[in-house]
Formats: sequence, structure tokens, C-alpha cells
Amino acid sequence: MTELVALVDTEGTVLYASAAHEQKLGHPAEELIGGALLSLIHPNDLEQVGAAMADCAANGQAQISELRVRHRDGRWLVLDGRLTKVDAGNQELLLMIARDVIVEALAEARRRGLATIAFVGYDGGRIAAERLADHVVVTPSEHIPRIQEAQATGYHALRELVELGGAK
Repeated sequence: MTELVALVDTEGTVLYASAAHEQKLGHPAEELIGGALLSLIHPNDLEQVGAAMADCAANGQAQISELRVRHRDGRWLVLDGRLTKVDAGNQELLLMIARDVIVEALAEARRRGLATIAFVGYDGGRIAAERLADHVVVTPSEHIPRIQEAQATGYHALRELVELGGAK
């Protein structure tokens, strides 16, 4: 399974984390259990996540779009996720399922015939190996986290501009 699956309490404390967390985020599940999931989330996305958790607690489900989560090596991944409330008898829990949207976005762009660019090192080289990008930038590994953070932040800003301008 490539999706990240976690069970958290309403405060965000991790009670369960799937093995995919180590594959995708570099954090073994055992290290995440008992910790705050929110500590991995980009500061600019914390408000969105808090609102989604409250919405899920009140309505049973919620979506989180384009959430930036820090990999163990410092780079940022962009994820989409959904939350589902789980009644565990005397405690309400939230089941969180998230997936990496950058790889899927590059694959969709390729299907549509659009030119794409990616940085080598992202997703363990999967993008280059599966030819999801037309151009690959090779850079020293210590620069990749900063480049990807800027890329993720730029991606969010562009999406906001498109939504505000009503462009499709």
C-alpha cells in the first residue's frame, strides 16, 4: 500500500501509523506513535488541518487538499488526504489516509502531453525511472529540500491565484 494511513486522537497524537510512512516520509511507524502528527505539517497548513480535524469530529468526514508534510530528510511532500471519524467506544479517533499528489500530477500532465520538470532525488528517483517528467534537474542532495519547499510553496500560491482569478 502506498497511501499513508494513520489513526490519531482528536489532539493529533498518533496511535497507529502504517508502514508506508517509512517508505514515503522516511519515518518508521514506531517513531511516529505517541508523537504529534502536526509536527510534520508545514506551518502554513496547520490552520487547514485543524479545521479539517474539527470538521471531521463534528461531521464524521473531512478532506484535506494539498497539504505539505516534511520528509525525514527535510524536503516537503504535497499530499491530499481524507479524515474519517472512528468511534472507539469511550474515545473518538480520526482515521487519516493521504497520498502523494506530485507524482500523480506529473503522470496526469504526461497523459495530457504537457511538458514537465522534476528534481532528481524526489520520490527515490521514481519520477525519472518511470519517465514522468520531460526534464530532470540534477542538483546536490543538500539543495533538494530547499528547492522542493520553494516548489511546494509556489504550487500553493499559484493554486490560490487561479482560484481567486476564477481561471479554470
